[in-house]
Amino acid sequence: MARKWVYRPKDPNASPNGFVEITAAATETRAVDAPILTGRFYENTKTTEGVDIGSRRKHRVYMRDRGLAPTSDFSPQFYESQKKAEQLADKKDRRETIARATWEVFDNRK
Repeated sequence: MARKWVYRPKDPNASPNGFVEITAAATETRAVDAPILTGRFYENTKTTEGVDIGSRRKHRVYMRDRGLAPTSDFSPQFYESQKKAEQLADKKDRRETIARATWEVFDNRK
């Protein structure tokens, strides 16, 4: 059977090289002890309305259902792209107005 080792130099059971053998009893660790903590700020989080958003998924669903977006979505690139989209919409409106006016002129000639 293969043995598994992890690098934990500060563990009291570590070898001189800093490795600890993983056993069945040692595999149960707490999330707090994880070397990389991502998304921990969601734990036990509720909105001002009392809705549980205690995970990334719950937070994402809550925001999506209410049409909300995190402030990090509003970068300078967002504003630039929004300005370009508005300019294109103006051009589209003008084209539609011209097309409608042209249609009405040619339609009334009959």
